[in-house]
Amino acid sequence: MEDARNKLFPAKYGAAGFGVEDRNMSGGRLGAHHVYPGKNQGFVEDLGLRDRKISLNAFVVGKDYMSERDALLQELEKPGPRKLVHPDYGTVQVSLDPDLGFTISESAQEGLVARFQLNFIRVAEDNYPTKSIDNKAAVLSSAKTVRASSKEFFLDKFKVKNLPEFIRNGAGETVSNLITQLKDSQSSLWAEDFTGLDFAINTLTDELPALLKSPEDLVNSLQNIISLPNRPEEALSVMINLAGFAGKLPMVPNSTGLFSTPSRLLQSSNNQALSGLISQTATAALSEAMAIADFDNFDTANVALKSAVDVIDQEIEQAASIADLNNFNNLENLRSDLIEHVRSSSADLARIVSFQTATTRPALLNAYDLYQDLSRVPDLTSRNKVKHPGFMPGGTKLEVLNV
Repeated sequence: MEDARNKLFPAKYGAAGFGVEDRNMSGGRLGAHHVYPGKNQGFVEDLGLRDRKISLNAFVVGKDYMSERDALLQELEKPGPRKLVHPDYGTVQVSLDPDLGFTISESAQEGLVARFQLNFIRVAEDNYPTKSIDNKAAVLSSAKTVRASSKEFFLDKFKVKNLPEFIRNGAGETVSNLITQLKDSQSSLWAEDFTGLDFAINTLTDELPALLKSPEDLVNSLQNIISLPNRPEEALSVMINLAGFAGKLPMVPNSTGLFSTPSRLLQSSNNQALSGLISQTATAALSEAMAIADFDNFDTANVALKSAVDVIDQEIEQAASIADLNNFNNLENLRSDLIEHVRSSSADLARIVSFQTATTRPALLNAYDLYQDLSRVPDLTSRNKVKHPGFMPGGTKLEVLNV
């Protein structure tokens, strides 16, 4: 006869796994006990099943037990019901018992182990309609609004009509600097599929003299080029650089101080309007890239979020410094929507944790030990830059996902 222990499920709560020593479950039926004067016996009115209560004596153990302990603590403190993989009954929907909760104990004598007393109540699946906010759509909408308001501000400030040719030429140099930066980055962002972008850049270059005479057409061309590439995760660094475009422009000579002239002041104003348009459009594109990026872990998503928020904060400060209240408010809304989207979409993603073996082993063996899933080998090797999947180094901390 097959040993029943071989049929047990590996225990997990949410995304955190653990071992189980003992397990208990209580249940029954609800009822109201009715008694009447003069009657020797009453009766119980059946009110349906009582919610089952599940108690587990759980543990995490090993050199990396603290990371596993923290991962389980994080899952236990999240709101709402979650999936529990029970050793005997498989996957069930539970909530942490609000009265008993959980306890954790660690002993210096045992070492490298944390023990949990977990108390759950089995709950029904939520089959009722719920209200939810489409945070991704909110980010895309706010980014579109920033594009529109940056265009409006540019058209109000950019002046070339009936002015000296060198003023248009100065604006042309600023656009040429942008084109150079885009050409340097296009192959890394669009890989082999950048025909459309290449055509748009060449068209902008050829038509630039005419576009400088028509500010609205110039804006449309620039904003069309600074748009989403095919691989948004890889676009983040380039969009961050574009968002800092204004800081890379040389100062227009004779545009400040005693020797400034009206023409040079106007040329400087045009440069600021152009660089502001480019920076804010890139900030909107960066936020759009963040909204559609498919992050595979919590840590990467939130590092990218911090970088994106830093860029938006710089644009907010710039808008405040020139009293551009419309863009200021729109950028504030974009910032808020982006933070809400990334935090909500990444909350249930895996965390990066450390994993170490005593000896060099094949990635297949590590994938099985960690996930019981051999398809995770490519992730293990690429995440740790391992040259050959047959030799994952031992004695070294490796980065793995805790699922």
